[in-house]
Amino acid sequence: MSDDVPEPETKTEKQPVKRRWTWLRCTLAVVEAAVVLVLVAGIVAVLAMMGRTIELPDWASARLEDRINAQIEGEAISVGRIAVGLTDSQFRPTIVLQDVALKGEKSALGTLPKLLTKLDTSELLQGRIAVETLELSGATLKLERDETGQFAFAFGAGLSVDGASTGSVADFLARIDAAFEDPMLRELEDVSATGVVLDLLDKRNDQRVLIENGRLKLRNLRNAISVDVTFAVALDDGSPSRLVFSADKAKGGRGARLVGKFDGIAARDLARQIGSLNFLEVLDAPISGALTAEIDEKGELAALAGSLKLAEGVLQPAEQAKPLPFKSAQAYIRYEAAVQRLYLDNITVDAPELRVQGAGHADLMDFENSIPRTLLGQLRFTDVRLDPEGIFERPVTFTDGALDLRYRPQLLQLDIGQLVLRNPGAEIVAYGDASVEKDGWKAGLDAQISRIAQGDLLALWPHSAAEKTRGWLIENIVAGDLKDAAAALRVRPGQPLQQSVTFNFEGANVRYLKTLPPIRKGKGYGTITGNSFTLALHEGVVTAPNGADLDVSGSVMQIPDMTHELALSDIDLNVVGPLQGALSLLDEKPFEFLSKSGLEPDLATGKASVVASLSVPLLEDVKLKDIRYEVSGDLTGVTSETLVEARTLKADLLKLSAAGKTLTIGGRGTLDGVPFNATWERAIGPGSGDGSTVKGALELSASALDALDIGLPDGSVSGKGRGELEVALERGRAPELVLTSTLEGIGLKIDALGWAKPKAAKGILRLEAVLGDTPDVRALSLKAPGLETKGTVSIRKGGGLDRAILSPLKVAGKLNSRVEVIGQGRNKPALLVVRGGD
Repeated sequence: MSDDVPEPETKTEKQPVKRRWTWLRCTLAVVEAAVVLVLVAGIVAVLAMMGRTIELPDWASARLEDRINAQIEGEAISVGRIAVGLTDSQFRPTIVLQDVALKGEKSALGTLPKLLTKLDTSELLQGRIAVETLELSGATLKLERDETGQFAFAFGAGLSVDGASTGSVADFLARIDAAFEDPMLRELEDVSATGVVLDLLDKRNDQRVLIENGRLKLRNLRNAISVDVTFAVALDDGSPSRLVFSADKAKGGRGARLVGKFDGIAARDLARQIGSLNFLEVLDAPISGALTAEIDEKGELAALAGSLKLAEGVLQPAEQAKPLPFKSAQAYIRYEAAVQRLYLDNITVDAPELRVQGAGHADLMDFENSIPRTLLGQLRFTDVRLDPEGIFERPVTFTDGALDLRYRPQLLQLDIGQLVLRNPGAEIVAYGDASVEKDGWKAGLDAQISRIAQGDLLALWPHSAAEKTRGWLIENIVAGDLKDAAAALRVRPGQPLQQSVTFNFEGANVRYLKTLPPIRKGKGYGTITGNSFTLALHEGVVTAPNGADLDVSGSVMQIPDMTHELALSDIDLNVVGPLQGALSLLDEKPFEFLSKSGLEPDLATGKASVVASLSVPLLEDVKLKDIRYEVSGDLTGVTSETLVEARTLKADLLKLSAAGKTLTIGGRGTLDGVPFNATWERAIGPGSGDGSTVKGALELSASALDALDIGLPDGSVSGKGRGELEVALERGRAPELVLTSTLEGIGLKIDALGWAKPKAAKGILRLEAVLGDTPDVRALSLKAPGLETKGTVSIRKGGGLDRAILSPLKVAGKLNSRVEVIGQGRNKPALLVVRGGD
């Protein structure tokens, strides 16, 4: 056909009213005009075109454009090329339009690179146009969701949705339904498109999604209309993926069913398009699955169901929040719009720090623009496994649990109303919150445990956090139940983790030092505040080496800094009980207070109340030299018949102290009824030896001398005075005594010499003696008004004066000689023998 064929004459037609058309209407108008043009030009010559396609000349395209543009206002149609033919097996007339463009007053609105339509031959022979198929290539499907959730649809390459049809998905399908009532489309069976581009703009969150290389298939069935759209896309890692969308509706109804299948798309993209799944927007991970949505007659979502499966990714609500990785997660979902409830079934999560299975639901609330602003969720767990790598010595498992939460997606705020985790040995109840601040995570968690076995609690102690402390607790707290435990964790941007734990315990056995017997039946509480750990006893018993039970209530163990490389355990051991039991405990390492002095724990009876403060390094092999200690306490009701051989020592209260390098026990008491106030002292620590001393004061009187079996003649001593004594004690040797006195308050009289010292007069007495079965006074010196002497004194076996040798004995104006005083037995005057002198 030549390009210069003249235009056929046509009858003058009445000018139609100009109006703005939709893209579908423009397409149909182009097809209709093309058919009319072909028929008028006499091009449809069946025999000539059998199996052939003929391209129409340019003037035909121009005439078609003029015909269409005369009917529309504000836009203009242009057609690049037109071809017609009878090429399919049914010899249906086929029209091919290429580069069909719709232009606005200022710019192009869109193009269709290629449009192919096949007509119903029988209808065409009767002068009617009926399209049986439409095939498009390179089309763009534009969807724009406004702030209210309504859609605007447009179909074409680069086509703007301004002025396009707006409404719900049901509105869109209803318009398609109505379009098929057009006489031209009643016989239309299929609309297909290749090279489809999906351009979705959601103004609710200013997110845009662009997907290319799609295929579209629309089927006009007897009682229904269905649409299928398939996209083959490449993921970021280069792997292929498919997106499949389909919709179908019954003719005459506004309801519809939508199905979407996807593989490896971004979870955030899915969350931004489906309001009921907007909680997934915090996940940076590929997601696969299938969803089926039911649209009701009002064009609103009635139900949603399907499955979701997340591949490896992270939970990261915002860029500044530290990502929390997970390996995989999946769930089956059901959404019932009537009650605005989302059901989650068969939930599984596998993450480095958490593995969980469960189910639950979330009530969607506070909708704005079809997007819920609040989710109230209740989840049930059937299996929880905490097993972060390098944290716990073994996995921590819970058989069931429950979680009540409130989540506000737009604010990135999570409130935990209650979290319950249970296993046969424990129940943990927690509440808290988490949010994302401008500098990162902010979170708080408070937990309570009604009762838990000691081993189960230590299993929750992070293996990599304060490892030495954890190891010490595992090794040394060997039994017991914990109850009423409470824990608090606080996470703040730019700050170290803050933690606090308190718990009560009972029936605990605690080894506080390997060399000392353990605490049994322990009852008390423990606390962790920051890096500090404290264990305090309300009740507890230590069985001393001699078998006596000692009450250690009030004892406290504290680790000031669990994270320190050389962490120390500070122990205040409060011991109350029988004196012999306490002394046997204090004679164990590292103390050995008695054995090093040649004494035995059974040296006295009474009651002890002692505090032993120890500082012990948290090491596997603790050396005694590395242990620091201080001991102080009260010994009450003390009685001893062995400390001073053959003598009875009694004291209402003696004070015990071991600090630095010195051990002391001292106070007021009586020795065979003779009052004293003395202190026993010895050096402790490396190289201290076996020696010790007793220093104090002793009553000097006639009765005191009689009680001590120092048999002086009757009447030779009167009154009462004070003597200062010092006793040196050393293992294997008899005690050595030094006694001094001013003799004030003591009257002395020697009738044989006619000498006497008034009580008020002062003098000087010094006595050095070796104490034993029979004391031996090795040196005696006495100086008093009118008398001065030196000598030795021996005591008879069983007590009493044996012989005193005084040389010289000076009595003013009377004597200056060597004198022996010989005892004659009890109640007999001593014999005075003058051996020489002046």
